[in-house]
Amino acid sequence: MAGKKFLIIFFIFVLIVWIVDFRKSTSLNQDIDSGYLTKDLFLGNEILNVDIADTDEKRTLGLSGRNELNDRGMIFIFEDEAIRGFWMKDMLVSIDIVWIDSDGVILHIENNISPDSYPDVFQPNVPAKYVLETSANYTVEKGIQLGDKIENL
Repeated sequence: MAGKKFLIIFFIFVLIVWIVDFRKSTSLNQDIDSGYLTKDLFLGNEILNVDIADTDEKRTLGLSGRNELNDRGMIFIFEDEAIRGFWMKDMLVSIDIVWIDSDGVILHIENNISPDSYPDVFQPNVPAKYVLETSANYTVEKGIQLGDKIENL
């Protein structure tokens, strides 16, 4: 009888640990350095950790003022699909910009945009719900192309 109780308690303990670990791996995290919530995006076989810009204030600030991205990015989340224009105001590093529809499909990519391009505005002629900014040439180095799908948006 004591053996059955032990097995039941052990099973419950393992289940709780598994649930906590699963929730931790799929939930949002707070980045201490940036103050942004972060999450992992899945681009084919690649995993990219991104800061989440989901308010007007965060979307306006974006990556401006950052000296490096350290193999990270930022995902801009909007309420609806629309033509989204981006510029390099107050940017210190070159980046790639990726426009994505509500299904996670990549619609347009601008590669290796320099801070010197300001005040030029970059935008596709198709509406997007998400915009991803990564370090310069990330899309080329990782083989990311139009039509690819990004998971975990």
